Amino acid sequence: MATETNDHMSELLPWYANGTLAPAQRTEVDRHLAACPRCRAELQWLRELGNHVRASQAPAEGDLGLERFLDRIARDSNVVPLRRPQRPRWLVPAFALAATLLVAQTLTIGVLLRDRDTVLETLGGPAAATGTLLQVTFVPQATEAQIRALLAKVGARIVDGPGALGVYTVSVPAAGAEQAQRALTAAREVVASVERLP
Repeated sequence: MATETNDHMSELLPWYANGTLAPAQRTEVDRHLAACPRCRAELQWLRELGNHVRASQAPAEGDLGLERFLDRIARDSNVVPLRRPQRPRWLVPAFALAATLLVAQTLTIGVLLRDRDTVLETLGGPAAATGTLLQVTFVPQATEAQIRALLAKVGARIVDGPGALGVYTVSVPAAGAEQAQRALTAAREVVASVERLP
């Protein structure tokens, strides 16, 4: 019980030493100190420690170095005369070249816009699908070689795909469309589904 009391008082002693205990607790600590030499010694040590900390702290300057800072600004702020910036020698020819190119480009665009009778034709692109179109889905295990061989056998060529669902659009000659569709449907090891497009 005495140890618990001493521990409790040891917790209160720092507050007692700096004078921040409530009056009721201060009275309780006063009574305990009268009977406990160990706590009196601890209180003495705490007071000496506080005095040492207060003595080692340098007092802060009132202006916190503001005057020194303002003096340094006054010393370092030598007025430098402003000089007119000089243009690089290459700048004028570069602007002249840019203006010439702009005029040439404007003239070219104007001539092209005025000549609206010209028919524009594509230079290349996929050939238009001819014949009958079929949508074909191949089994996942089918190899490229198997697919090419089957399409060559029925005279089909891929014109689109694969789409998001793995569907290809193939073109077969119109005359043999029925036979090509039956041949593709029969090749179950390569083809999963075949549908004719309208």
